Amino acid sequence: MNFTLSSLLTVLIFSNLAILLFHYIINSAFLYYKFAFSILFVLFCMVMIRLFIPLELSTQQNIFIYHIWPPIYLILIENRFTIAQYSFSILTVLAGISILGTLLLLVRNTISYIRTLNYLKSSTPLSLSSDDLQFMKEINTNFKKPVFIPIVVNPSVRIPFLIGLVHPIIVLPQIAFTKQELYYIYFHEACHYHFKDLWIRFTGEILCSLYWWNPFIYMLRKNMISYQELRVDTYITRHTSELQQYEYIKCLISLSQYSMDNLSPLSTAFNSTQNITCRVKYLLNCHHISTEEPKYQTKRLTCFCTFILLLLAMLLPNRIIFEPSSPAPSDIQQTTFSINSGNSYLLLNNDQTYDLYVDGEYLTTVSQVFDDALPIIKPEDMN
Repeated sequence: MNFTLSSLLTVLIFSNLAILLFHYIINSAFLYYKFAFSILFVLFCMVMIRLFIPLELSTQQNIFIYHIWPPIYLILIENRFTIAQYSFSILTVLAGISILGTLLLLVRNTISYIRTLNYLKSSTPLSLSSDDLQFMKEINTNFKKPVFIPIVVNPSVRIPFLIGLVHPIIVLPQIAFTKQELYYIYFHEACHYHFKDLWIRFTGEILCSLYWWNPFIYMLRKNMISYQELRVDTYITRHTSELQQYEYIKCLISLSQYSMDNLSPLSTAFNSTQNITCRVKYLLNCHHISTEEPKYQTKRLTCFCTFILLLLAMLLPNRIIFEPSSPAPSDIQQTTFSINSGNSYLLLNNDQTYDLYVDGEYLTTVSQVFDDALPIIKPEDMN
């Protein structure tokens, strides 16, 4: 397995196509309802893994590109810059800028995460009543491995969120939440913890740092966050009555008035404002979609076609690779000529080799006479 410019280009083309399809699915209530969460999660992982490993595979077949890509490839790999005794190509410069940008983003995100943890040290544990402990135990019955997540209050924050890859905590603003709001906040963040969403976001941030120059990678991150929030919302309301679903939606809307711009990307906010409209719309419509099948016969075909395209976008990077073909067939000049005693001769050199001349022009040097009919000219004959 080798890393080449062609392998990177191939992975980017199909990964960007898959990201666009993800965006279409997540923003379509019908398609998102029809796609199982497990299927979307697997496809998400396939895209992320392939982006982490953009290498040539032994299973790939070369697809040669004869136009546009070959001249661009030559421009990128030719040495065009010289500093001291070292020459650099455009590709080398771009790779250096990419690596520098990646390092800067990793450092910035690390500093942001550490700063967030530092100012959370001033948080105070939430005073829990016996009723609070009871509903936490009730919520934990929904998970295979019940874990009590500490809840703290911090006056510096404005929204509830979960943070901490190793030792997670739920951070609440200094707001007098109702029992119902506290119940849904804890349930929501506990779902994020059990679904390993913080680790998935951590992986996504590394991917964004590696491909910071690719605008589609930010679309992938946004869609990933939307997917996580929708999955949690669906999990919480899956076995609830219609009244309880509306209560949960009301809780989402009531807390959406609060926002926090400097929140660490390695955290999950209960009322993520960037997708609150999509979440509410999905929760309001998903149950109606399942009972109105005749209305969506055409959309079923759309769902099937979208799934096939998405699957192809996942599998094709493992089967084909786009390689530049240079020169292009139209650029190849077919040159034919004959070598005979009438138009060719051999010039004997001092080292006993022969220079072959055709039509008076030097062609090549040979070590021995390959045609006895060709005239041989010695150096003294030219004097």
